[in-house]
Amino acid sequence: TSDSTKSIKDISPLMSIKPEFWDFFVPILILIIIIFITYFTIKKIKRKDGIVEEIKPVDNRPPYIICLEKLNELQNQKLLEKGEILEFYFKLSLIMREFIEMEYKIHAVEMTYYEIKQVFPRTNMEIRKHILSFLEKSERVKFAKYIPSLENSEEMLHWFFDFLNGFKDNQNIENSGEKKNV
Repeated sequence: TSDSTKSIKDISPLMSIKPEFWDFFVPILILIIIIFITYFTIKKIKRKDGIVEEIKPVDNRPPYIICLEKLNELQNQKLLEKGEILEFYFKLSLIMREFIEMEYKIHAVEMTYYEIKQVFPRTNMEIRKHILSFLEKSERVKFAKYIPSLENSEEMLHWFFDFLNGFKDNQNIENSGEKKNV
């Protein structure tokens, strides 16, 4: 029978342990190594996935020049001749949206046609009408499966060239006016 009044006794006395240098150093060293491995692994994975952003140089040229250059590249791709009408209009619309973004400080690339129409400045109604008409035509091709004729597509491209060159002419007039005032 067991007696609950008796106290429990240790079989042997408690030993005292004095921690030494290695008892602290090794676990801390292992922890530091794990942290470094984790850090560099994550950094390598991000670089592989393309998550690390490259810093793009700022292009200080006027928006019409940048867009004329992109328009020339688009024309040189000869998408219309290849029958890639949807791709042509997608890129054409993107160039116009980038122009709006740079020239009018509207985030047009991320916006729908109707959002652009709502926020587009009403200062020059003629330019506004032409740009919105241009975007509407390209939206019909991109989303409504409208297939314009080759002549209509080339006409739109030439109109866009003329439109951007109009900004060049306006800048030349402004620069000659500044020189006369000096």
